[in-house]
Parts: sequence; structure tokens; C-alpha cells
Amino acid sequence: MKNIVFLLLISLTYAGLYAQKENSNIRNGNKAYQEEKFENAKKEYQTALSKNPKSEKALFNLGNANFKTEKLEEAELQYSNIANNLSLSKEVRAGAYYNIGNTYLKNKKIDEAITAYKKALRLNPKDMDAKYNLAFAKKMKQQKQKQNKDKKQDKKDQKDKKDQKKKEQDKKDQKKDDQKDQKKKEQEKKDQEKKKQEQQKKDQEQKKKEQEKQQQNPKDGEKKKQKQQQMKMQKMSKKDMEKMLKAANNNEKKTLLKIKKVKKKKAKSKKVEKDW
Repeated sequence: MKNIVFLLLISLTYAGLYAQKENSNIRNGNKAYQEEKFENAKKEYQTALSKNPKSEKALFNLGNANFKTEKLEEAELQYSNIANNLSLSKEVRAGAYYNIGNTYLKNKKIDEAITAYKKALRLNPKDMDAKYNLAFAKKMKQQKQKQNKDKKQDKKDQKDKKDQKKKEQDKKDQKKDDQKDQKKKEQEKKDQEKKKQEQQKKDQEQKKKEQEKQQQNPKDGEKKKQKQQQMKMQKMSKKDMEKMLKAANNNEKKTLLKIKKVKKKKAKSKKVEKDW
């Protein structure tokens, strides 16, 4: 980026003692500025403006001093007062727009800087510094756009990478959970099988004990059966007993009828012997 435009006071342009005092402050300010004592330069320019508020040289160079001390908004305001003053020459106003462009550029306002450089070139098409800085600002804009695009793409790539990593982790976690569930199911199956075998073994041992006991004392087994039958009978209701008795009577009657029929049949079939 090319340097800012600086208006030096070469000769006295104002007549009278008041003008001489103003020019003296501007000269002192210019000297301090060249020695990079920018705060001292600002004081001299401000003193000159207090004597002549319309002094474009004091106003212009005060803007430069503010630019050097990073007071960019103040510098822009002072340059704008020069640039918008139609009574000044095109060259002076072009220089003000050029410096506004530099202020914007330093403040990273690239689009505003490009606009200011274009205004400077409209007023002074031969200003090579303005042409250079305009091209420089456009290049900066392209680089910034590329950086933003790359940054956006990097952000997207990082997000995609993060999402992919998360998916892979989720897949691994799911696989672990599935293996854990499968292992749990297998263990439950083993436990159930073991429990079943233990129960079967227990039942077999119980059955074996009962068989051994019956073999040792068969009467006890019979007694036990009789006792079970008695208990079963006791559990039966009166109504059930009546049904059983009725059924038994019916069976007895049916049996007697059958016997009677058989006897009758035999009596008929028996032949009577005659005494001839």
C-alpha cells in the first residue's frame, strides 16, 4: 500500500500576522511529523486550526497525524471535510479521497476503500498511487473472498469429519452393545440350562429315594397309597359321594338284570324229556 498524501507548506499563502502565526504552527507540525513525533504534530495542527478553522493544510495534515496514531475514525472525519469541500482543487480533494481509502484499508473495510480510491481517480485520473492502491485493494478483496471460501470449506470438512468420526464411534458402541447383549443372552441361557439340569438331578434323587424307601418297606408304600386315597375321598364333597353311590347302585342293578336275562335264556333253551 502506498503512503498517505501529505500537504507540506512550502511558502506563505496567507497575508498578515494572523496567517503567519497559523503557518508557523503548520511548519512546526510538519517538522514534528517528519521526526515521527506525531502527538506534538497534532498539537501544532490543532493550534493552527484554532487560528484558522478553514485551513485545509492544517486539517489535512492533522488527519495524517491521527492516521499515524491509529485514530482512524478521527482521521477519516478530517479527510472527509477536505474531500467534500467543493471550493478546493480537484487534486487536493483527490488526495483526501486517497487518504480516506487508506484509512478504510487499514481498518479492513475493503469495499469502502475501493470506493474511495475510485473517487480519487475520478478527480485525478493520473494519480498512480491511487491506481496502485485500488488494484491492491481489489486483490485483497479476492484473497479475502478466497479465504472465506476456504474457511467455509474447511469448516464443512471438519464438520463432515466430525460427523463421520461420530458415526464410526456410534457404530463401534453399537457393536459393543450388541456383543454385550449377546453375551448376556448366552449367559442367561447357560444359567437356565444349569438350573434345569440341577432340578432334573434333584427330581431324580428324590425319585430314587422314594423307590429305595418302597423297596425297604412295601407295606409303607401301600399304606401311603391308601392314605392318599382316603385323603382324596375326604376332599370329595357330599354331592360327589351321592353321585358315586348312585352310579354304583345303577351298575349293580344293570348287573342283576344281565344275570336274570341269562338265566331266563337258559331256561327256555333247556329241553324237557318225555317218558314214552
